[in-house]
Amino acid sequence: MEYDININLSSSMWFGYLFVYKKYRWPTIKTIPAINTYNWLKKLDLNLKQTATNRIERVLFALLNYSYSENISPVNILWLTLALESLYDIPPSSIIKTLRNRIFLVLGEPTQNSKLIKKIIDSFYEIRSRIVHGQFNISPPESIEFFDFSKIDQDGVLLQNEEYALTILIATLQKMILSSSTELVFNERVQFRVLDK
Repeated sequence: MEYDININLSSSMWFGYLFVYKKYRWPTIKTIPAINTYNWLKKLDLNLKQTATNRIERVLFALLNYSYSENISPVNILWLTLALESLYDIPPSSIIKTLRNRIFLVLGEPTQNSKLIKKIIDSFYEIRSRIVHGQFNISPPESIEFFDFSKIDQDGVLLQNEEYALTILIATLQKMILSSSTELVFNERVQFRVLDK
């Protein structure tokens, strides 16, 4: 039995990653064959699954929820945060540092603009924290920008941070698809050695 299900992935916000990549040349985003993505999704065996039960499913379902957004909204930052934290298996402490280190481990540390990109990742998480902890100034639904120019500034900050997060997610998922992997596993190592005298 086949189902005809339409999923709206036409949100214009999906194209922001092109501007981020063009501006910073990091992380690397490339065209990959559609068959690779198809085979990768097939391996995940999502079928008609309605609730995510593992990290990669949480990432994909968060991105689907994000894609349904028609407007710039603090909620979009939360969907992208859920996707990033699930994808990079972020523990509840040292979130920003762990996320940044793991992103650079997977995508490579930028050769240009390294300090700026670290600040961008930190800025994304600072906005996420302000939203979650009730310190972010929100607008009413269907607000009109020309009545309050601060809304334009706020939307610009949100959109820019969405674009950065989405770029990192797309680049990471591309690497996973090309390597046919469905999970990122991070291990810490301790090595004992004797210093030479």
